[in-house]
Amino acid sequence: MKKVATLSIVTALLGLAFSVFIGFYSRSILEGVFAGAIVLIIALLVDVRLRLESQASLEQSLLFSYTRLLYSKCELFREAAHSKLREMNAYFEDLVGGQIVLDSLPEVYGYLEILFTQLKAVRMIFATSFGEFDEWRDLDSWWARQYVELHRQASRRGVKIQRIFILRADQDAAGVSDVFRANIQVKVGVKHVFKRGVTIEDFKSAANCIIFSGKNGDPLYAIQAVHDQDGKFSKAVIYNDSEHVEALVAACHRIESVATEVR
Repeated sequence: MKKVATLSIVTALLGLAFSVFIGFYSRSILEGVFAGAIVLIIALLVDVRLRLESQASLEQSLLFSYTRLLYSKCELFREAAHSKLREMNAYFEDLVGGQIVLDSLPEVYGYLEILFTQLKAVRMIFATSFGEFDEWRDLDSWWARQYVELHRQASRRGVKIQRIFILRADQDAAGVSDVFRANIQVKVGVKHVFKRGVTIEDFKSAANCIIFSGKNGDPLYAIQAVHDQDGKFSKAVIYNDSEHVEALVAACHRIESVATEVR
């Protein structure tokens, strides 16, 4: 990719230099502008071709490597190649279906960083949180360090963030006010609601999720965290298909309707 980027820059510079040269030595200004435009168009076409060739070379390399392994005498490596191909096929089918399935927390962290700090289309973030107070309080955990910082960076670039904490029956707002304050300090609007006030269906689907929306509030992505019976992380799924996203948005709105603002 670095090679393609370098060639693209060189092509554009050569096109610009030639345009200037033509402009100086042409018989008329119009002739110079026309010649310069032709050169720039050619430079753009070359740039597109270089990028397409780069993508094609990646696909060709993958196909070549798989073909070599397919006809390898090593049964173990052939099976490994088949297994990885099936895994890749399932991954791309999920992508086509509007889902990114993440089985490890480091993967989740990586995508959260992109969504909070890098995607310019994201202008509003709405999150729900249940059973994560220990993570917020653990100063050595990712939540207490990097996750809070992601909120701060998102706020600095003008993203509006809101979070609803869902409390168990044996919890009270005063007992977790330190976590509330930690969010408020990074300009997160905080609300809370007790679990008993949320329907079973909404709790199952949206107790730990995040909705990422555009400037006009149109939902772009939704992340749904899945936990096992012991409350431990099992997987997270990022959706961009309208069916899943709209269902999660509706559940979040219902939860918000019964939540109380923290001041």
